[in-house]
Amino acid sequence: MSQVTFIGHVSKDILTVNNNKKSTPGGGVYFGSGAFALCSELLERTNVSTNMLTIGTQTDEQELNFVSEMKKRNVTTTYLNNTQKTTSFENIYKDPNDPDSRIQYVHSLARPFEEEDLNNYYQNESKKFTKENQIAVLNPLWFGEFPSELFSVLKKYVSKIIIDAQGFVRHVTVGSEDAITYSAWDRAEEFLPYVDLLKVDIKEATYLTGIKDPLEAMKKLGKFGVSQIICSFKEGAYIYDGSKCYTSYFGIDYEPHCRTGRGDTLTASYALAHYILLWDIQKSLDFATKITALKMTKIGALSREVLKGFNKEEFLN
Repeated sequence: MSQVTFIGHVSKDILTVNNNKKSTPGGGVYFGSGAFALCSELLERTNVSTNMLTIGTQTDEQELNFVSEMKKRNVTTTYLNNTQKTTSFENIYKDPNDPDSRIQYVHSLARPFEEEDLNNYYQNESKKFTKENQIAVLNPLWFGEFPSELFSVLKKYVSKIIIDAQGFVRHVTVGSEDAITYSAWDRAEEFLPYVDLLKVDIKEATYLTGIKDPLEAMKKLGKFGVSQIICSFKEGAYIYDGSKCYTSYFGIDYEPHCRTGRGDTLTASYALAHYILLWDIQKSLDFATKITALKMTKIGALSREVLKGFNKEEFLN
């Protein structure tokens, strides 16, 4: 039995499309953990437990009914409410032709993760799982949410660490018109050797390396000690494993507001296929892009309804 834990802030998201606003749960852990659990269910994998470790206020949890919703999607949530605020982002889509062009506004931030959070979680709630059967997926929303110094603490408890680069290159300022800025992770070479799979998009790959060509940027990141790098772009995704680059395409056109959660769904479904089912890289990537394409046919997180359109026999035979 394996356990995969998604670690990061849940977000109280405000989605604005054509000046219409809607509040929903969000954050990489929300999109990613749900996708992982539903794909496990789809492929009838009962030997893996999907969990989430997150931080937010009790008031916002009750408003969004977050823990209950995740339970319906087979995700067990450890919700730490010892914080004054919940992280809240507003995603504003103005260009109907460019899903990668969005404006984000930061309303509030929950407290960062601390060493005590990891120790309490892994020594108590996850103690029945051995280190060899533990995988952690780090999906912070902003730099400092998961301090880099915690990598060594986390590595004591898990065999593999998967991270999304956004939480290490994205800097936020609450209430500012220029709320979100990006810059290089100046300690990347120190901490990336802890990482088994690094998720980036094209912009994040450039911020991390200073290289605009995504394939060359992935090669440089591989030299930092990362086993695999997965890079999403508008039409699909690349993976570089240190010697070879693999490519797979979404094969659909999608609305900009359906883009939210794209990378989280891609990473989660790839992690299930490659690290739990032990499929090869190309098959795992093809599975992940097909799942992500289905997710982007609807606004919001991956759902059982959307997965009805997935032909699993294509991958199980």
